[in-house]
Amino acid sequence: MRQRLVTLFNDADRENARALEKGIAALPGINKLKYKPQVESNEVGDEIVKSFERMNIVPTFFFVDPWGYKGLSLGLVNSVLKNWGCDCVFFFNYNRINMGLGNEAVEEHIDVLFGKRRAKRLRKRLAGLPPHERETAIVESLSRSLRELGAEYVLPFCFKDERGIRTSHHLIFATKHPLGYRIMKEIMAKQSSEEHQGVPSFGYCPASAIHPMLFELTRPLDDLEGMLLDEFRGHTLATEEIYERHNVGRPYIMKNYKAVLLRMEEQGLIKADPPADERRKGTFADHVLVTFPKRRMHKESECLLTLTSSGPTRPGTPSAAVPRSALVASIAMPRLLLSGFAGLRGILMSRGLICGWCRRSLRSLLAGGLPSWCLSIR
Repeated sequence: MRQRLVTLFNDADRENARALEKGIAALPGINKLKYKPQVESNEVGDEIVKSFERMNIVPTFFFVDPWGYKGLSLGLVNSVLKNWGCDCVFFFNYNRINMGLGNEAVEEHIDVLFGKRRAKRLRKRLAGLPPHERETAIVESLSRSLRELGAEYVLPFCFKDERGIRTSHHLIFATKHPLGYRIMKEIMAKQSSEEHQGVPSFGYCPASAIHPMLFELTRPLDDLEGMLLDEFRGHTLATEEIYERHNVGRPYIMKNYKAVLLRMEEQGLIKADPPADERRKGTFADHVLVTFPKRRMHKESECLLTLTSSGPTRPGTPSAAVPRSALVASIAMPRLLLSGFAGLRGILMSRGLICGWCRRSLRSLLAGGLPSWCLSIR
């Protein structure tokens, strides 16, 4: 590595650049590098973008940390990702950008970051949105802009404040290759402060260690089981292919897929080749072939789940006719506690025991969009 590593640092502030140069020179063993680290002091803007666009860059990992949003643009990211083997991580100052989206004085800087048309649509969309939906819309809009430029694999990592309430910033990783995405996903997963059933949060929240009970009610692996049965119904694929086709844009890493596939095999929901008795106990290798059942979703009349609301219901939905043998539980709970029923949804979905309408209704329930429900399981 020391014979091949080339490093280039840049800071627009000359004092910072000189301090950085001294710090690098004081590192033990720095003289063993074949190529001496370069430290420059240039303002990141159109000239640097044009310079990168003219270069045929060797495989490079770029880290871009702008002060706020000035200098950060789609053109800059695209100029460093255009060549083979190049990946980019950039500091996305959410607080500054969130405020900047409503500030005409910095409209030009925001437009070059999102693209002029997308920024205009985003400003309209953000009007009236609550904070958590506003953040999702902003990060999703940026991700879509990057994908349009060819960065097919985008992975955000969120940082919360000390109370775990507000977002301070994101690190956004962008690459054109699935291998780079997979490697960075594993790295970010290990640095996540929370896990639900082994599924990483892809974020750092200092409050997670203080209030662990708040994060133990979700059941994402149950949801993954249902998604796999729906998406790959009737198909036979290797574990590696399942992961590659399904993981992009979702929080699951390879170990989550293997854990779910092992559980599904034990429950007889899938067939594996080679089967469990021909593999080492508790393993599910990348090359194992998985066959998903062709089971179709059952009819509404056979649905195991009956949902009734204290408000209006869809036409034809029986709201009072509940069999005596039914288990009835009234749910009127805070949104946080509703997430505890995600496991029930996953179980019912994965076994094909609920119809399409009830599945959509249950999703709305778990999102906290309905006031009060009665849940009946026949």
